[in-house]
Amino acid sequence: MSISFTDIDQQENELKKARAILSLLIDALPSDDDSEQAWALSAVFDVVHRVASQLNALSERDLKQKRAEKPGAAK
Repeated sequence: MSISFTDIDQQENELKKARAILSLLIDALPSDDDSEQAWALSAVFDVVHRVASQLNALSERDLKQKRAEKPGAAK
């Protein structure tokens, strides 16, 4: 098993969402409305955290599979 391009594309789209939210946050920085900034920051951290966790899980699965496929690997 290897990491599929579909999985990578999905994660790339999630990162694009994070970047768009960051752009909104940066555009809103001069504003005095802290609640909008707090929402944007929370949304960015949520998206980035999910993406990092999903990419980590994909990498771990791929590494485990590659180790299992090595000759002499414990089964």
